[in-house]
Amino acid sequence: MIYIIGKFVCSILVFLLHPFNLKGAENIPRYGRAIIISNHQSNWDPIIVAMITYRFVHWLGKIELFQNKLLAWFFKSVNVIPVDRENVKPRTLIDCMKLLKNDKVLGIFPEGTRVKGEGNDIADGFVLFAIRTKSPIIPVHINGNSKPWGKLSLTVGEPIVLEEEFKKNVRDIDTATIANNIMNDLYKL
Repeated sequence: MIYIIGKFVCSILVFLLHPFNLKGAENIPRYGRAIIISNHQSNWDPIIVAMITYRFVHWLGKIELFQNKLLAWFFKSVNVIPVDRENVKPRTLIDCMKLLKNDKVLGIFPEGTRVKGEGNDIADGFVLFAIRTKSPIIPVHINGNSKPWGKLSLTVGEPIVLEEEFKKNVRDIDTATIANNIMNDLYKL
């Protein structure tokens, strides 16, 4: 309920403060599991990306967001999963896999933090999630000025299905290379 109300209120704010153009919305599946990945320019990004889908997005969020009890309650209410970026806990991995196996949408910013331009350090966990749960990866590129009244454009790429990797043993897969290639392609959208 809080997710729906929050999305509605934030949608009004975003439309007023951040007008944006959207291309490729048809690439977001209406049903089934999916992993949405995006570059991360501002604090508005999870809200803006959530606005372009009718589905609930369960975002990974840095554990620091959960230090205040009130904020922790709020973020949990809007489907944010806490993740310690320096030491990912098995519980986080299990929660993400369970969501995907239950045909939910997981949202991840692989750069792990806000980045202006292309980031260097890409967390490759989303590739592992995609392979283990046979989930499509939906790339979303956010481009433009993230300051109030700055124009933004969002481009949703075609789903990426790692079918060749589904057949391999996960230990034999170079997830870092795959993640970097996907993010390079995302920035070209």
